[in-house]
This record gives sequence, structure tokens and C-alpha cells, in this order.
Amino acid sequence: MIATRFSERRANLLRRIRQPEVVIVTAIFLLAGALRLAWISYASFDPTGRFGDDFFYDYSAQALADGKGFIHLHGFQTAQWPPGFSVILAVIYKVFGHSILAVKLMNVFVGAGACVLVYLLGARVFDKRAGLIGALILALFPGQIYFSALVLTESTFPFLLTLLILFLLVFVSKPESLSPIRLLLLGVFFGALTLIRSEGFVLFAAAVLFWRIVAPSWRRFFLQTSLVAVGMFFAMVPWTIRNYIAMDAFIPFVTGGGHTILAGHQPQPFSTNSRFPEKELQEKYAYLPYPEREIEVENEAMHQGLEYMFTHPGDEISLIPERVYRFFKRDSDALIWIRGQVDAISLSDEENWSVLADRYYYAVIILAVVGIPGWFSIRDKRRLLIFLIASAWTATHVMMVPTARYHAALTPIYSLWAAVPLVFVWDRLSARLRPSHPPATEQIEDEAG
Repeated sequence: MIATRFSERRANLLRRIRQPEVVIVTAIFLLAGALRLAWISYASFDPTGRFGDDFFYDYSAQALADGKGFIHLHGFQTAQWPPGFSVILAVIYKVFGHSILAVKLMNVFVGAGACVLVYLLGARVFDKRAGLIGALILALFPGQIYFSALVLTESTFPFLLTLLILFLLVFVSKPESLSPIRLLLLGVFFGALTLIRSEGFVLFAAAVLFWRIVAPSWRRFFLQTSLVAVGMFFAMVPWTIRNYIAMDAFIPFVTGGGHTILAGHQPQPFSTNSRFPEKELQEKYAYLPYPEREIEVENEAMHQGLEYMFTHPGDEISLIPERVYRFFKRDSDALIWIRGQVDAISLSDEENWSVLADRYYYAVIILAVVGIPGWFSIRDKRRLLIFLIASAWTATHVMMVPTARYHAALTPIYSLWAAVPLVFVWDRLSARLRPSHPPATEQIEDEAG
């Protein structure tokens, strides 16, 4: 009996594996991985070449792996960056030693894995063809391939964001199956995302809005979202406790928010000299030791940024077109980071790679815009969810000083949206190529019959 059941399960598994779409998705996964492996072999980049987010991630991860805590470059405890990505890197360093190659291989895996998730998302929301085409578009996306060589979140977060959307879609299809444990775990996942990228808070807000739209009653809405919020709370409490102990202050999240707010809300937010507006505040509080100085600078920077926002509404509105342009303008930002490493790639090669990335990106965006009638829907809650998530992410960065690098998290969504009009073209061409009349032999047989 046991042997028979095992044979049946084995036969079912083999039958599923041999399905055409499974074979194609596997091929796309391998293609995406091969392209990213080739890139990290070509663009040999080391984050220690200059100071930036990548340098800090690497430095803080080494410190965590060595048991020194989450520390700043000067050795003091800090809360200026979200700790999640540094923790991921610290685990890698703990297992493999200080290996940048291991981090890049992780980028390769999650980059290829995101293609599989796009297929699953497309098959659930549209059809299998849209999923397959979207997965292929993402596999070939130059901007995403370039980021695989960097110690940044732009490879990991698109994977996690797509996974989040898939988790949320479970609520649409089977709301009755959402047990309290599952809701709490979903909240923990939201908390983990927020500890990697602070925009996780905004994604949670978008999910709550979506929840209210699809919830059959206010009672179920409050009950389920409350459980998700509790899970998110428990995921983030350890970090808040750490901040209280290490920095002697109540810091529920990070101290970098003040810099972000002030940088985006000042008289000349796009000026090169305005990139670090809190520099004067650093000098003002230079008499304080760290981490007290970090906390005071954060509080005043936040106050000044919010004050400017609310006292200059006209300026804020007039800057929106420029902010949108900067968010979408190109997809070759990874090359700017790679340029920080001397001789990583030549200037002539960088220009060619940049043109390739931007043109591919523009083509995808044009396809996505053309396909709006096919992928946007208020009635179809699954399509609405994807739109809300993308809109929330975009709006958050447009409110600050956006750089094109920040739209990388939405690349899987752009790829799926771009696939929709291609499926439409596929259907039209198939209809034209399909014979309009049955073959003559069939007509003879029909008449004979």
C-alpha cells in the first residue's frame, strides 16, 4: 500500500515537472542565472572602493558577524540605516567568511528566483502566457542584471516585494483560509521588509487599503489587519529594544528619516550642494558625543524638513514633475555605483552598457503604458493590488529626492505589465494565422456524412 502511494505521488510529481510551462520557467530561471553570473564575472566590483550605502552594508555586516553590534564607521552604535540587509549579509559572512562573491551569488539566485515569482504572479492574475513573457522580460532586464554585482538591496528587494504580492493575493482567493497564525506570519514578513527597506511601512498602508476594499465586513477587516499589525509589531520590537539599550533613546525605527525628509524638502532639493543638508546640523551639535549627536541631528532635520513641507505648499507642488522625472528617467544607475571601483569596467564599455539598459527599460515602460487597458482594473482586485503597491512605492519616493535607482524594486511589476500587450499581439497574430475554413478533406468528410 505504501509503495503504491509512493509510486502514485512520484508519477504525479514527474507529470507536473514535465508540463511545458514548468520546463519553460526552469529554462528562464537558468537563463537569468547565467546572465547574472556572467555579469558578476565581468564587472568585478568591491564595495570598499568608496563610501556609500554598499560600503556601509558591508562594514556593518562584518561588525555584526564579529559580534560588535550594528555600528557606524566611527565605531559607535547607530540606527541611521535599517538593519535588515546588514543582518542578511552578516549571516552570509558568518557562514562563508567575508566573501563578497557569496553576496553576489545570493544576488544571482534571488534575481533568477524573482523571474519564477513573476511567472507565478502573472499566471495567477492574468494567464500563464503573461507570466512566462513577464518572467523572460525580467530575466533579460539589463538594469537588474547590473545590480547583481553590487552589495545593495536592489537585487533582494524586488524578489521580496513580488513574494509579498503573492502572499497578499491569497487573501483574494481564499480569505476564509487565513488563520490567525497565517495573518501573524504575514505581519512578521511586513516587519522584515521594513527592517530591510523603510518603505515597508508604506507597503503595509497600501495593503491595509486593499484589505478594506476586498473585506466583506468592517469586523473582518479590523480583525485581520489587527493581527497583521501585531505580527509586524513583534518583528520590529527587538530592534526598538536594541536602540533603547544601545543608544539610550526611544527610536522605533531609524535615525536616517530626518536626512531623507530634509533632503527632499528644502529650497533647492536637486542641487548637488543640497545632498547632505544636515551638514550644518552636524557642526551645530559637534560638541555632543555619539550617539547623542546622531539623535539630535535626526530630530532637528526632521523638524526642519516637515516645517518647510507645510509652509511651502506651492514649491512642493511645482517640484512634482521634476521628482517624477528623476524617479523614472533611466535604468543604468547600477553602472554609476560600479564606476566607483577603479577599472571595474572601462568608460567606453560603461557607455554602451548604459545605452543598452536605458533603451531596454524605455521599451518595457512604453509597453506597460500601452497595456494599461489590459492590466489596470478596479473590479479585478488582484490587478488592483499590484497597482496599489506600485503606486504607493512610487509616491513615497516622489515625495522625497528620488533617484532612478529606487524604481528597481518595481522592475518585476513593470515586466509583467509589459507582457500584457505582448499577449494581446500574440492572440491577434494567432487568430490571423489560424485557417478561417476547415481543410478541404474535412469538408468532403462532412458532406459525405
